Amino acid sequence: MKKLIVSALLMFLVSPLSAQDSEVSDELERKLGELLIESGALSLGEQMAELFVAQMSQAIRQSRPDLPPVAFDIIREETISIINEELDRGSFQSMLIPIYAQFYTIDEVDELLAFYRSPIGKKTVNILPELTQESSQAGERWGMLIGPTIGARISTRLAEEGIELD
Repeated sequence: MKKLIVSALLMFLVSPLSAQDSEVSDELERKLGELLIESGALSLGEQMAELFVAQMSQAIRQSRPDLPPVAFDIIREETISIINEELDRGSFQSMLIPIYAQFYTIDEVDELLAFYRSPIGKKTVNILPELTQESSQAGERWGMLIGPTIGARISTRLAEEGIELD
């Protein structure tokens, strides 16, 4: 079980994105820090934690259905605690700033800050988690609707080429 938890943690923590080791001006770094707060980007860490806990708990339940519910409470509490500690330390922010700096100039960050500080920007930050969740659910339903058509068309095309999947 310990191996499973460590493996799951590594998959969560090792990001496919890696920031370039480039110099970010103090002004850009400061403004990007503000942007990460105003846009709610830092709260993504908290949302990812909940998703990670759910996925890890599901994997552990499948391999160890005999574990008591308190084990999953401990997993959730410790994971959330560590993520919050790291967010407070600024470790996630320090990883994001060089990434954002690759894509935004100081002037663009100023424009984004103006947006996120406006009423519609604040509304966007507030509704984005629910909007994302509902959009994701709609995408799943859509995929289920068109999945059979995709499968049939692929099967037909492969059969035309003499390729069998069975």
